[in-house]
This record gives sequence, structure tokens and C-alpha cells, in this order.
Amino acid sequence: MSTGAFQAIMDMDTYVQERFLLIWIQIFAYGVYFVLFGICIHLFINPRRKPHPWVVIATVLLFFLSTVKLALDLASVVVAYTDDVSSIFDSSLDRAGVYIYVSASAVSDALLIYRCSIIWEARKSVLALPLLLAVASALAGYTSQLSGSVFVILSMITNITVTSLIGEPLIRLCSPRIALMSPRSWTNLVDQ
Repeated sequence: MSTGAFQAIMDMDTYVQERFLLIWIQIFAYGVYFVLFGICIHLFINPRRKPHPWVVIATVLLFFLSTVKLALDLASVVVAYTDDVSSIFDSSLDRAGVYIYVSASAVSDALLIYRCSIIWEARKSVLALPLLLAVASALAGYTSQLSGSVFVILSMITNITVTSLIGEPLIRLCSPRIALMSPRSWTNLVDQ
């Protein structure tokens, strides 16, 4: 066996070990998400407050997509471990997982934009940019085959933009109260 072939096998083994570690982290995060989803559903069932049906649908859909993504990732690692390790690089399970991830991202972007539309009273001038970014992010994710750097960048820009638009009215609401407080009152707060 040549040195290059031996190195390739060692690199493949390291990759599989890293993949197993990532799966364990993903399982742990899913467990936390499972508990939070249960709490969320419990709050949705509360008769005193009824959430908007789209919020419930989006929440359940995100949980379903996360479950499917975890199952696909587990299946991909099992197939690579039991059959052929090289299949881990070109697996239809991985491609399906990417599409599921992009779909979950699109649903979460839509949920954030829905919240933003409530805060900004559905002003088209405010919602135009987030909607454009969300659609571009989803299109980039669905059209890029496993090389989603454009998708990741657009998704990040979408989330930062929408979160800023959601938080901006709150900051504007709180800033007069903060301005009324004198520097002396700030030091009194720190001393107590």
C-alpha cells in the first residue's frame, strides 16, 4: 500500500469520526429542541391565549423538518459506516438533507417576517427587503448543490435584517426612558 493511499484512508477515517461527533451534537441539540417543542405546544393549548394558526403550523413544520433532517443524517452515517465510506461524499441522503435544511430555513425566515409584519403593521416599504432576501436565500439554497456559501450568507443577512427590524421599535420605545435617567442614577444602580 502506497503512502498516499494510506493517508487517504486515514483522512477518510478522521472524516467519519468527525461526522459521528457532529451527529452526537445534533442528537443532543434535538433533545433540547424536543423539550422546548413540548413546552411550546403546551403553551399553544392554553385556552386563555390562542396563537395565530400560522405560528402553530410553522412551529410544527419546523419540528417535523428537524426530525426528518436528523433521521437523514443518521441514515447517511449508518450507510457510510456499514456499506462504503466513500458513499458519504455523494449520497442522495445528504442532498435530501440539504433541501430539508433549506426548507426549514425558509419556514423560519417566513415566521420572522410574519412577526416583523405585525410590528410594522404590514408596511410594504419595510417588508420588501426582508421578503426579497428570504426568496433569494431560498432560491440560492435550492439551486446550489451542496455548496451553499451564497445561501448561508443570504440567510444570515436575512436574519440580521429581520431581527433588526423587529428590535428597532423596541429600542426606540425604550430610548426616551434611558435618556431621562441621569448619569448619577446609573451609578446608584451599580452601587446597590
